[in-house]
Amino acid sequence: MAGFDPALGSNAPAVLLDNAKRLDELVNSDKSTVPDRAGVDLDTWRGMMAKNDEIRQNLVPLSKQYMTLEAAQADIANIPDGSTTYVRSPDGSALAIEYINNSGTLTATGRRMISKDYVDEQYESINSKIFELPQSAIPYAAGVQFTNGSVAPFMNSD
Repeated sequence: MAGFDPALGSNAPAVLLDNAKRLDELVNSDKSTVPDRAGVDLDTWRGMMAKNDEIRQNLVPLSKQYMTLEAAQADIANIPDGSTTYVRSPDGSALAIEYINNSGTLTATGRRMISKDYVDEQYESINSKIFELPQSAIPYAAGVQFTNGSVAPFMNSD
């Protein structure tokens, strides 16, 4: 750490007056930083608030979901460049679709939050491929036939 002249802990009136002036600058200045007695920059109140706002803007899009892509694009000022956000799926194939802000234009990333309907459809699709095998196939009781004709039997639990 840089040296202080006079040393830290001084009760010299000049140091106290300097600290009072610095405190006033730290709280009321439009600058983002103010140097301390050793010349090391300290964040001012406004500087800390600006950093806080930058962090908030990077986090808000992660939790904010838009009803339409148009609504999200209209709010692009609140989605920092390079950040992602979610838009409700217009066709119901997913709960939401992820978009990234590429220089002011929202672009689909290809990632989706799948919906229960999608899971149910996949379940039905798989379930429709399960069939009972003839008794001669014991110890196998059931199997799945794939589109290429191959069969994956399930073992009988007995």
